[in-house]
Amino acid sequence: MPLPNIRILQYLTRLNWWWALPIPGGAAYTRKEIDGLVDWIRRPQIGAKGMVYAKYNDDGSFKSSVDKFYDQEDLARWAEATGQNQET
Repeated sequence: MPLPNIRILQYLTRLNWWWALPIPGGAAYTRKEIDGLVDWIRRPQIGAKGMVYAKYNDDGSFKSSVDKFYDQEDLARWAEATGQNQET
């Protein structure tokens, strides 16, 4: 899957826009791998301030970096909005 154009990302960041990047199979990512993605988007070429992630677990639950702010129903709506489900 190609990544979005860097200039587009910088423009959207300046507008305080948020975007989602569904990663099929991403639930298998370790915390270290997720931290690597965070480091990648924080580099000057991208310029993002951070990243929120939500993983769909095998037991049907979600794990997110913002669990204390959003419940499982909210995270399920995020997954639905990005076209992700347990099969992807």
